[in-house]
Amino acid sequence: MSSALTLAKIRTRWNEVLDLVESQDRVIWIAYFDARLESFDNGRLTLDFSDSNKLATGHDYQEARLRHRSVLQSAFLDIFGETVVIVEKCESSSQSSFHSLFSHSLFMLAPQTVQS
Repeated sequence: MSSALTLAKIRTRWNEVLDLVESQDRVIWIAYFDARLESFDNGRLTLDFSDSNKLATGHDYQEARLRHRSVLQSAFLDIFGETVVIVEKCESSSQSSFHSLFSHSLFMLAPQTVQS
């Protein structure tokens, strides 16, 4: 593996990787298009999806990403000529915070019963 590949270089050509994924399968592209490239070290590319978890509608495609990670890795190999291990950063705390806030909001909107 070439040590010349850096996160900055990956960022400059990341859209090419995503375009190649989209040309093969748009659904897989949807699962990866909002990834933030967090780090690249020793052939491991860490993708952060915490921003996508902040959306009110939420679009958690983690299961789909796990099933189709090889498509992204293959596109990366085609663009950069190097193999890479894709690692997904887990942000379960932000998701649980959203769920507890959402549940609390629903409770506040529910009709209140007054007992006499």
